[in-house]
Amino acid sequence: MAGRLKPGIPGIANRPRQRMAVIRVEGDPNTESQKYLPALYSTVYGLRKTAGKFKVEKLRARWPGIKKLPKTKWVGLYALPVPDNTDKLPSQNKVPGAEVKLEDWDYGEVAPNTPRRPL
Repeated sequence: MAGRLKPGIPGIANRPRQRMAVIRVEGDPNTESQKYLPALYSTVYGLRKTAGKFKVEKLRARWPGIKKLPKTKWVGLYALPVPDNTDKLPSQNKVPGAEVKLEDWDYGEVAPNTPRRPL
């Protein structure tokens, strides 16, 4: 990430566009995400077998348009970064009804989640 920040010091950094393996989950994240996340992880770890070893980073998520919806109607987009040159995902997914897709996520300016120092 450009403009690395020191832990505990708030600030803004620029995060570039990133290629992601993404799974769409509908419903209460407390119950539904655990059903579908194995499909995402198995796909990305399967990609490591064909695309070469790369670090599997932390899980990312986006929750578009959930403000006025009950949890049972929420839509979550869970993602793991993959190499930028990835144009196809392996069919490692063994979770019925789960589809892992490739997307490019735009970021731009972000306020990174950095640990806070005690006062």
